[in-house]
Amino acid sequence: MFSVWTELWGVLDGLRLAWDSGFKKVMVQVDNKMVAQAISMDKLLSCSNTDLIHAIKDILQKEWEVHLLYIYCKGFWTYWASPEGNMIADYMANYGFDLVKTYGFFEHPPIGAKKLLMNDMLVVYFPRMIQV
Repeated sequence: MFSVWTELWGVLDGLRLAWDSGFKKVMVQVDNKMVAQAISMDKLLSCSNTDLIHAIKDILQKEWEVHLLYIYCKGFWTYWASPEGNMIADYMANYGFDLVKTYGFFEHPPIGAKKLLMNDMLVVYFPRMIQV
């Protein structure tokens, strides 16, 4: 399951970056239930991603506060408005397709992301259509 592996790597890299940057309170949002369950389980099951999950659990044991949230949207075309919509994550994922580097760090947000960040800070609600 490549999507699980990819999202686990995203979680691990994001946690490492947050820790190395000195953050002490972090919220991690994942949209893959298997990833959320694998990270949240007390007992580590043997699977192809065991080493990756173990690395995530190790970094979670550091002296900081990390909250893992599983973001679930059921279906498509249902009216949904939420400050947790994480439009900035969608923007940055699409923005990354145009970059030459496979991994990068931004000291300042790209111009197109500034408005979305401001909306997040102001808790602006936007309607979305998602499949039912």
